[in-house]
Amino acid sequence: MVDATSPRHCYFDLETTGVGPDAQITCGATAWNDGTVSVWHGEGGQTMPSDVAIKLARALLAADEVFTFNGAAFDLRLLYELSKVEELKALALKHRDLMVDFWSENRYFTSMQSLATPTLGVGKSNNGGWAATAWFDGEHEAVLEYCKQDVAVLRNLIERAQQTGKLKRLSKAGRTSAWVLPSLDGSVRTVAEASAAVAPAPTWMKTAPKPGPDLSWARSC
Repeated sequence: MVDATSPRHCYFDLETTGVGPDAQITCGATAWNDGTVSVWHGEGGQTMPSDVAIKLARALLAADEVFTFNGAAFDLRLLYELSKVEELKALALKHRDLMVDFWSENRYFTSMQSLATPTLGVGKSNNGGWAATAWFDGEHEAVLEYCKQDVAVLRNLIERAQQTGKLKRLSKAGRTSAWVLPSLDGSVRTVAEASAAVAPAPTWMKTAPKPGPDLSWARSC
């Protein structure tokens, strides 16, 4: 049970028109450690207005901790580009991005689905490719539910990591392994902490690992 004096933790995700540099935000969701979930959007079938983006940014900045999956390089960057709220740059580096923490130790990327399915026994209800078009095809209510479910899955993953210190991962080849979080206490490192402690490439990698998440936008003046 979370009381009024407990830190407020926020789990955040956006849905967008794609994953490229010109992607636009359609909607977003925030889940909180008190169990509440909110959605952020304009009219169905239209991209998010800047005033909604500003309100969302302010809500994130009011949280004691923010958690994302690939939020440092993508979600928070898009939110900054739309809202122009400068404080999002600092938030991108001090918040806790589960994917950045994973990449920093393992030197390869993974998906939230690959962690959720074996760890929680349930994964995402759909995928971003579907959401990118469904929002404009009259299914905006279904996309909002999908986004809400995504942040609930993220919250459950973070809470499981905090409880057990590890998460299970299902590889593309169908093998299940355990990832012990490098903090050793189950906490997700901040983006700044993880980026400052990038592990060497594992010996089994035959080629150089791909570059990590691009955080240059957050480090710019």
